[in-house]
Amino acid sequence: APIQGIGTQDSNSADGDGRGASPQISRVIVGFNVFGHDVGAHIAKAPEHSKPFRRKVRLYRSTINASMTGQTSVGEKSRQGGMDISQIRKNKGLTKLLVLAKREKVKEELRRNQEQLTCRIWRRMLSRPSQDGSLPRVSDIVNEFG
Repeated sequence: APIQGIGTQDSNSADGDGRGASPQISRVIVGFNVFGHDVGAHIAKAPEHSKPFRRKVRLYRSTINASMTGQTSVGEKSRQGGMDISQIRKNKGLTKLLVLAKREKVKEELRRNQEQLTCRIWRRMLSRPSQDGSLPRVSDIVNEFG
């Protein structure tokens, strides 16, 4: 039998008068999230409304709420917004986030320093030979860049 309408009820299951109930209309929303190559990989890790996405939203909201409840009066000065260390320690999610952010910052700094040192060593090796005209020895480079 052809479909009469979305959500229509069978005439036998109606009020018993044989006419059937009025159709129930349902709304369906279909959405497409389109992102560029620069952020698409990051978005794929936590698509909207997924469990990781909701967890990040809860974490964000908890940090906002904690900073808003932290508005207290200290002496004559009033502290507006912000968080103090005791509030951060109480919020396990925020503490984990800050530890991870610090680790990533240290890794990035180490990587950048290693790249700079490598470039300096290559420039040194290619720019000037040793005093006797041969290639520099490892000990020379270690002494120079320590």
